[in-house]
Amino acid sequence: MHPIADTLVETHKDLEAKTKTGLATAAAKAADHVRSLDGASTFGQSNKLRDLAASAARIFGWDKAPQTNVQVNTLKITAEQLAEIRALRRDAEGLP
Repeated sequence: MHPIADTLVETHKDLEAKTKTGLATAAAKAADHVRSLDGASTFGQSNKLRDLAASAARIFGWDKAPQTNVQVNTLKITAEQLAEIRALRRDAEGLP
């Protein structure tokens, strides 16, 4: 890459980290404030609580579905191939 592009990429990474840290700090402070309120006080602020939870989910990656990778390997053989495998195994093991 070009040196200016490299610098720009690094600057963006730094800004992203600072922004994420600042938003996470703000979300934590807001959560602490909400925790200090009683249930009746929070009832009328459900929109703010929803927004706080959504912001925290985005910042911390809670809104990302876990990825499950599954690989299934199957082997299909014919009856004749199975008989041949068994015969080869018997021969290798010295069985009749």
